[in-house]
Parts: sequence; structure tokens; C-alpha cells
Amino acid sequence: MLAGLARGTSQLEGLLTGADVKSTARVLRQLGADISSIRDGSTVTVKASRISRPASRLNCGNSGTTARLMLGILAGQRFGATLTGDASLRRRPMRRVTEPLRAMGAEIQERGGDALPLTIRGGRLRPLTYTTPVASAQIKSALLFAGLTGRVAVTIREPYRSRDHTERLFVHLGLGLHERRGAIVYEHPVAPTFHRSACLSRATPRRRRSWSRPPCSLKAASC
Repeated sequence: MLAGLARGTSQLEGLLTGADVKSTARVLRQLGADISSIRDGSTVTVKASRISRPASRLNCGNSGTTARLMLGILAGQRFGATLTGDASLRRRPMRRVTEPLRAMGAEIQERGGDALPLTIRGGRLRPLTYTTPVASAQIKSALLFAGLTGRVAVTIREPYRSRDHTERLFVHLGLGLHERRGAIVYEHPVAPTFHRSACLSRATPRRRRSWSRPPCSLKAASC
């Protein structure tokens, strides 16, 4: 997803080839990203410039991660988009993500209660300080993406630390994220750009209070 938001070309190595990853790639393609085929052992190339209004509903398949994190990304976009999924995904709750996004200023219309399909229209967001009701990497990542795309500060506290893949990716791309008194804090820079060429990892998460550079598996060039 970060490669789909970066300007220029990114190369991803060691990317999983499961259905959730392919659902994410499909949605990003609908939003204007050029993503090469995802196959075992291949280097996946992502060429992106600016997210654009989709021509049809964004189909997240069976991927709750795709749906919830894309809600965060779309919260910062000044157009409307509708997310849907298969029958199973349309029964899964989304309000733990949509409620804080609404507090930031995103307009979200529910058609079937606390589930997909949802139509979101983002734009001018407000900074957010939020304590999640449960420790959830999906909630946390959606709010960090909203801060990134909406260009506002976000402070998140959790009952206990959830997986930190998104935080480590933000740090290694130079995206203004740090920890302050136990909270995860994203502060949008005045002139945001992803750092030069960056190397990122698919390593397992570490439950600690700092993030250090892991082995390389993603190369973001010309960002």
C-alpha cells in the first residue's frame, strides 16, 4: 500500500502471493497504480503517481485487512469511493475503523449496518488523538494511513502493543513516526516525501519501543 502511495517506481521482493495480497493489488490498480503480476519468487514492480477516483466499486474480496486499511487511505482523498467484498467479508464489522475516521472528518455511509459495502468521502481531515478499544494493528494502520494521506497528526494508544509492521515501514521511509509516552505518534512533515532509496523487511514484528533498520526486501526508488 505504501508503494502505491509513493511517487515513482518501487520494487518489492519476497512478497506473499496469497489472496489478501492480490485483493490489495487489485484495489490499488483500480485507484491508478500500475502493479506487475504477483507470482512466487518474482520481484513485484509498483508504479504510482497519484490516487485517482475509481470507475467502479473497490472489491476487497475476502480481505478484511484490505478493506480496513484502504478506508484509512481513502479518508484523505477528496472523492467518494465504495468498498465491498465477498459474502463473508460483508458480514465482518468495520465500525472500529469507521468511528475514529469519522471523528477525523471523513464522511462514511453505511448501507448494511456495521459492514461493507461502505461509501467513504474524505478530504480535509482533523488531527486525532485516539485510544483503541482493543489492540489492533488494522485499526492502528488505518489511522496512520489516514494521517499520512490527510496530512494531519495522529496519536494512537492501545491497551497493549499490537503488531508493528506499519510503524516500521513508516520509519524506514522517513515518514515522521515516533513513540511518545507510550503512544504511537505520526506528525506530518511540512514537505512530505518518502526517503530516497529505502530497504524494508517482511520480518516478524518486535514488541519494543523503537524501530531499527531490518534486512532489505523492498526497494523504493525515485519516490
